Amino acid sequence: MIASRYTDQMQADAAQRGEVFFYIPSSGHEASALIAPHLTPSDWLHLHYRDRALAYARGVTYQTIFDGLFSRASSNSAGRRMPAFPSDRKLNIMSTPTLVGSNVVQAVGVAHTFKDASASNSIVLASVGDGATQQGDFYEAISEAARAHLPVLFLIEDNRYALSTPTKGNTFYSLPDGTEAATFCGVPIDRVNGSNPIETDQCTQQTIQTIRDTQSPRILIFEVERLASHTNADDQSVYRSE
Repeated sequence: MIASRYTDQMQADAAQRGEVFFYIPSSGHEASALIAPHLTPSDWLHLHYRDRALAYARGVTYQTIFDGLFSRASSNSAGRRMPAFPSDRKLNIMSTPTLVGSNVVQAVGVAHTFKDASASNSIVLASVGDGATQQGDFYEAISEAARAHLPVLFLIEDNRYALSTPTKGNTFYSLPDGTEAATFCGVPIDRVNGSNPIETDQCTQQTIQTIRDTQSPRILIFEVERLASHTNADDQSVYRSE
C-alpha cells in the first residue's frame, strides 16, 4: 500500500520534469492489495487501472510498473500501452483493455474455461470503478456469470465519481431513492468500507471463500476515496470542493 502511494508521488514528479506525459493516480484505492492474500496462483486477475497496490501485492515488480510508465521497450507491451495497465502471464494478470469496463467480459470468458475443467477451484477477479458499471459490457458480463454460475468476483471500487460525474444514486447498487440493492441479476452484493483494512480483509476473505464454495459469482463493493484527480490530464478542483 505504501509502495503504491510512493509510486503516485514519483510519477507526478516525473511528469513535472517532462519525462512522463500521462499517468493515472491510485491513491485512495490501496484496499485492493488486501485481496491478494486470499487468491491462489491459479486465480486470474482482470485489473482496474487503479489497482497498482494489488498488482504489487500479487508480485508485479517496480521495474514493470516504471517500464510501463516511461513506455520503455522492456515494458510488457514494448512501450505501446498506456501506463497503469500492467500484465504478467506468470501471475495470471491479464492485460487491461483501454475501453473502460470491457475487462469484465474477458473475465467471464476465462471463468467459462474453469467450468469446463474438472475439479477446478479457481476464481476470476474482475475489477472496475463505479463509472464502469454503467457500461453495457458490465451488464452483459454480470448476466452471463449469473446464468452460467461462473466463479467471478466482480469488484467495484466505488469512489463516487465517474471521472467528473457523481455516481451516488445513479448506479444499479445505489438507487435514486437512497436505498442500496442487495442483489443484481440474482448475484449477491457485499459492501465494505475500503478505508478500514481489518473489515476489508475479513469481508474479502468471506466473499472469495463463498465464490469458491458455490462456484457462483458475487459482487463486492469497496467504498473508497479518490485522493487525486482522475488522471494528470484532469483537474478535480473544477468539480470537487476541498
